[in-house]
Amino acid sequence: MTGPVLAVDQGTSGTKALVVCPERGVIGAGFAEVRPRHLSGGLVEVDPEELYASVVEAGRRALTEAREPVVALGLANQGETVLAWDPATGRPLTDALVWQDRRAESVCEELAPYADELRELTGLPLDPYFAAPKMAWIRCHLTREGVVTTTDAWLVHRLTGA
Repeated sequence: MTGPVLAVDQGTSGTKALVVCPERGVIGAGFAEVRPRHLSGGLVEVDPEELYASVVEAGRRALTEAREPVVALGLANQGETVLAWDPATGRPLTDALVWQDRRAESVCEELAPYADELRELTGLPLDPYFAAPKMAWIRCHLTREGVVTTTDAWLVHRLTGA
């Protein structure tokens, strides 16, 4: 099946969406702002419902401009932004901790003796930038309920029910 594709990029300050046709290129575009909260101590978070609403709004704007149905959706996002959510309902259980958030520094300090081994296993340095320390911080400090994932998994669930 060929035809236009809706490409969505959910970023730190907003969501961009394009409808791209294989024959004619970009035939629709949309944008919706996202407002992360920068709190003291290096904390940066965003309301997950605002992320979801921005994806829907940017996508609707692009589809309205394109005036054609699409055959597929592609999603790119802030890969290291995480949240806890209820897999039965899709309801967020926490705010989303943005990739810039530093609150998981304590987790990294606890794991420092294993930093070399963790780098060997994952290919990543031990740093609160990455999703895993933030996921552990959420489990230890906010909730043991639901699942903790990056925002792409949550957005796919909310958009498709999968």
